[in-house]
Amino acid sequence: MLTHMVSLSSVSWEVSPYTGTKGCYVAMQPDDPSKLRIMDLCARLGVDTDPRKLHSTLMYSPELAPEPDTFTSYPSRATAQCRKVEYFPGHNNAGYLVATLDSDDLQSEHLRLKENGAKHTYDPYKPHVTLASHFDMTDELDEAMQAMNMELGANPVQFGFDSYTVSDIKD
Repeated sequence: MLTHMVSLSSVSWEVSPYTGTKGCYVAMQPDDPSKLRIMDLCARLGVDTDPRKLHSTLMYSPELAPEPDTFTSYPSRATAQCRKVEYFPGHNNAGYLVATLDSDDLQSEHLRLKENGAKHTYDPYKPHVTLASHFDMTDELDEAMQAMNMELGANPVQFGFDSYTVSDIKD
């Protein structure tokens, strides 16, 4: 079985097989216009981010995984609104800067995966896009985040996701 990657412009196949025997990782990647909006947020926060790594994790289930047949259908598109950026201390004391998302689409797909046997490592599920990882919060970043959050609260930014990835958890 092949890993499915779907884009509105084309369907591509990745040679990393999803077997469901090593847990399950599922994510959606932002479309190109959304990547530009996310990169703009990063630049305004002074954060260097690789646009090829931008994603929203739908499921990270190291122990339980849905059957491969669960992925014969999946969403080809999801939308979300970003109203806030946050800093998460994360595991192993690694700092994460994230754009939190309001998205019925992402929430629904996460629930579908749970209903099919996956168990997310973090509960409750909070849709987000990781902007940067493995760094410490600074006063300068905190001030920039507060200013950005005031702006995002008044004018949320719309993101679209058009690529779906599923794979076993890598060792």
